[in-house]
Amino acid sequence: MEEVRCSPNTRTYNILISLHTKHNDIDMVTKYFKRMKAAHLEPDLVSYRTLLYAYSIRKMVCEAEELISEMDKKGLQIDQFTQSALTRMYIEAGMLERSLLWFHRFHLAGNMKFECYVANIDAYGEHGHILEAEEVFLWCQERKKLSVLEFNVMIKAYGIGKCYDKACQLFDSMDKHGVAADSFVKLGLLTDSLSYNNVLDLYANAGRPKEAIPTFKDMVTASIQLDDCSLRSLRNLLLRYGASRQALDKLQVSMKKDTSNGLQAWMLALTSVLEMDEYDNK
Repeated sequence: MEEVRCSPNTRTYNILISLHTKHNDIDMVTKYFKRMKAAHLEPDLVSYRTLLYAYSIRKMVCEAEELISEMDKKGLQIDQFTQSALTRMYIEAGMLERSLLWFHRFHLAGNMKFECYVANIDAYGEHGHILEAEEVFLWCQERKKLSVLEFNVMIKAYGIGKCYDKACQLFDSMDKHGVAADSFVKLGLLTDSLSYNNVLDLYANAGRPKEAIPTFKDMVTASIQLDDCSLRSLRNLLLRYGASRQALDKLQVSMKKDTSNGLQAWMLALTSVLEMDEYDNK
């Protein structure tokens, strides 16, 4: 560019920073950011956000914090997408207290979108930090921003932490909060965070046939395919109530031969478990 007497501007450097970020060359990214400053060009919001996100996903805590300090001095706002990435950076760096302080800064500002709460709950949940995930969930509840997505990731977090009873209780409370999980499933708006399979899995692992069996029936009625995890959970539930491994092997074989008849066989076996459970509780 210099040969044709054309000087690069801030946008030129932003493009170079973005290109090297995509190619995972963080050293070149940092180099071009410094060269931009050396050329007396003012990095803009795009420059800072791109670099900050690149540092955060690589757990470069010191570099990220130095950049945050610069942005604060210049009055540049950190977007919520980058905020979530920074929370995750602190979590993965083992700096839980710092991650909560960072989250709290944005929460107190009062303009966080529900997607940001979801991302933060999920970040804690994925790493097994249930107490912190619960804390963010409660803060979200304070803001009256609870949607099905917050419930999804919190239930997912409980599942990862093997807190099956808590997961089931939270799922049961969704109606009370005016959030319907089933309608979202039918509309196809749920991803792997929460589905009938996950709910069935949670109830089965918690040893709650009264809830697991109606969920299973709903799945059959809605023609939702069971995954291997759900079948394994149902198998464990039946084992807990005295079913033999040989009988369960036959159930699985029947599913492979004829799905429709196989589902009916599972339904019959599960119904007998429910009757047994009700009899034992009398």
